[in-house]
Amino acid sequence: MEPMVSGRVPLMLRNRVNSRLKRMGSSPTELINKAYEYVDATGMLPRCEKAPSPGVRRLSHEQRTSLERELAASTFAVPASYFAGQSDDDLLEEELRRAYEALS
Repeated sequence: MEPMVSGRVPLMLRNRVNSRLKRMGSSPTELINKAYEYVDATGMLPRCEKAPSPGVRRLSHEQRTSLERELAASTFAVPASYFAGQSDDDLLEEELRRAYEALS
């Protein structure tokens, strides 16, 4: 038998999480094992970041400038002759066929 681990958890939190674990088909034991595996793999405690509230997001001037710089650095002009008159659908079909053939 594996050794046991004990700890104190606020009752309401324990009840909420145990209910969620049950709906997920999991258990407190699996949760604790996953937490231990996470710390073992990363050397850090898992962090719980608050989900962002719904609403419109806007980039700051610095963020927008940085994004535009990154896009400019990773975007290259391609001459129309490269596509040899093919439509977007034709190009997609060709690339998907090539990808599928590479799998076999």
